[in-house]
Amino acid sequence: MFKAPTDYIAALALTVSIVAILAQLRAVRRQLFIQNFAEHNRRYNELLRRMPAVFLDPHFRLEDLDEAARETSVRAAWEYFDLCFEQWYLIDNRLVSRKLANVWESGTRASMSRPAFARLWSAVLTLTSYPPGFVRFMDQAAAVGDARGPEQVSFATDSEGP
Repeated sequence: MFKAPTDYIAALALTVSIVAILAQLRAVRRQLFIQNFAEHNRRYNELLRRMPAVFLDPHFRLEDLDEAARETSVRAAWEYFDLCFEQWYLIDNRLVSRKLANVWESGTRASMSRPAFARLWSAVLTLTSYPPGFVRFMDQAAAVGDARGPEQVSFATDSEGP
């Protein structure tokens, strides 16, 4: 196989190159994970700052709000649900790690455990449509949140996800 010392040197150089490429790939994947996580957190925090304080009321009822507050609430919730849909899409298409998917699922469950989010989900569905898998996940989370508080729910639809 190896006939000359240069063959050994070439094999060693190839091995070192492969190890270096794998290390770089790992570093890039880690950086992409951090960037993706940070960007979604930034958007989520921006949404939270704009959400009306009434979202925290355990007795929230959309019909109790005046027209302006109702519109503000629905718009804020709609943006939040669109962000949840983006997360669900990335998970469903195995474009993010299972670790990140678990963090996002947990956050969605926590939000949907609040009556405001669970009830606003129904209102937003009258204005737009989402893919059936996402609707099933959110309906399950909303029903759990509206009825009993947080419970284990998963973004996973027909596949196990990343």
